[in-house]
Formats: sequence, structure tokens, C-alpha cells
Amino acid sequence: SVFVLVTGDELVDAAQKPEKAQIRNSNGPAVLAQVREAGASGFSLGVVTDDARRLARKVEEGLAGDVLVLSGGVSEGVYDLVEDVLAGFGVEILFDKVAIKPGAPLVFGRLQRPGPASRAARRGTTLVFGLPGNPVAVMVTFYAFVRDALLKMSGATIEPLPLLRAASTQ
Repeated sequence: SVFVLVTGDELVDAAQKPEKAQIRNSNGPAVLAQVREAGASGFSLGVVTDDARRLARKVEEGLAGDVLVLSGGVSEGVYDLVEDVLAGFGVEILFDKVAIKPGAPLVFGRLQRPGPASRAARRGTTLVFGLPGNPVAVMVTFYAFVRDALLKMSGATIEPLPLLRAASTQ
């Protein structure tokens, strides 16, 4: 089971017309589609504002799954609260930045869960991926990191994404 949580005060539902300083939440539906494309069961935890307590409540829900994927809140700004909230739950952060563009702010960690392990998380571990908030960076980092982890956890063969060549006519 993969839980998807998107963070940000500026986000509104994709069907809602954004007001000034707001944008539509495209990352939630996109990540859920990518999760399902990888053959996993994806569940939305919705959008949470940049508030540590609200974020913690949603993260706690997500940590019950095999994988928690967050989008936004992983950079170094005042409202980037994800790492601190994860630390509060005992999530071991294995890295928090990668050398790719777009997508440099990326958090990866794990939480050892007590009790019997789920079928997918054989060692009772919840994997946590904190992806950037930029929509293109979310797609890039999902395919670079999350997709293969989901395929491996399910026992599927990891196939590279198809390479397409294109030429501009303009």
C-alpha cells in the first residue's frame, strides 16, 4: 500500500479555480497515477497545509502503509516541514538531496514498524519518499527513485522506461 500526501498552503483542488497566489494540485493525481502504473495500490491522503501539527496527523496515517510518498515541503525554506515531522516519528533519513535537476531536494528514509511485517514490507519497514513540489521535478524523481522501489517490493521485473527520440520540425 502506498499513501500519497501533498503539502502546501498554495494548493487547491484541481477542479477549483485558483485565486491569487494559489495553484492547482496536479502532483497528487499525477503521483497516484504513477503509483498505479507501477502496479501498486495507491491511496490519497489529500493536501495538507504548511502546518506542522496537521502535517504530522497526515504523516502518521501514511506511515501505516508500506510506502509514504510526499510532495512538497522538502527543501530548506521556512515552510519546508517534512523532515522535522518525519524525524518526530523516528523516520531514519538516509539522504535529503540528490544531484539532479530538476529534483535536487529529495528526502528518502525508512521507519521500522513494530509488529508483524506486511506482505510487501517484508521487514516491517515503511519507506518514505519526500519529493519536491515542482510538478516536473516530482515526475522525474518518481521515475528515478520511487518506481523501481515499488517494482522491487512487488517482485516485478524492473524494466527501464522506453527511450523515445523526437525531432522538432520548427
